[in-house]
Amino acid sequence: PIWPDVIKSFYNVKLFDSWHYVNQKYDPDNLDVNNTGCGTNADVTAVTQTEALSQQIPSQYQGRETAHWFAHFGTNFLTHILGDLMQPYHTMGRCIMYNGELTQDLGGNKWTLNMPDGSSVNAHALWDSGAYRWGSDKQEEILSKKGGFKKFGKHLMKKYSITYLASKGYDVNFAAANNITDFPNVLSVWMQESNELAKETYEKIPLDSTVTNCTLDWVYEKTQERVVLGGYRLAAYFDGLFSDTNFPALKSIKFPRQRGERRAVMKQRR
Repeated sequence: PIWPDVIKSFYNVKLFDSWHYVNQKYDPDNLDVNNTGCGTNADVTAVTQTEALSQQIPSQYQGRETAHWFAHFGTNFLTHILGDLMQPYHTMGRCIMYNGELTQDLGGNKWTLNMPDGSSVNAHALWDSGAYRWGSDKQEEILSKKGGFKKFGKHLMKKYSITYLASKGYDVNFAAANNITDFPNVLSVWMQESNELAKETYEKIPLDSTVTNCTLDWVYEKTQERVVLGGYRLAAYFDGLFSDTNFPALKSIKFPRQRGERRAVMKQRR
């Protein structure tokens, strides 16, 4: 669901702003000589709220009709938060000098770039948009075809299979996400993946540089991988979150068990 972004951007509801990200400090240029944190320190982040909702929703939902609204609100927000954390620049804030002051780049929002056509963008938007290939035209194209997004989703799952994702070094131990007690440790692994991708992107696109078509292809490919990976992880996480409740709105998806797929998953579980 994108409504957490809609209420922030279009209705100016700022209450949940810090729920969308955790700007972990990244200072490869050693600018923060006094260890100030470059403005990345925060008490409320995507991580704190994910952990809080993971504990509160099942306990409040169990047997209480009045708590069902909160459970639905929380699951919708959790879907958005965990999706955000699959986007590399929702997990990092790089120390930079901006207008003569030491600060952070707000998850790549201040890391400006030039597209091949000369237009100015930033690293965060580049990832959010899938290298500007996930725009309204693409969405309309998908919707115009029989099966729409459901068919397109199946296409992505086939293209980026569990075996393929494992070969790229991603954590495909989806069963670990079922264990809500240990979920903070699982989440840290996912965030480390995002951190590494953000660092790699910084290397490919220095500040105010022109993005090459090769890099655009790479970002587009990675966003598709992260969408599929995030879907599997969300399914496993929610299975664990509501395993001991009578929550009616969620059903497990069937993970692929094609030749080689099951072996790849079991190998990761060992």
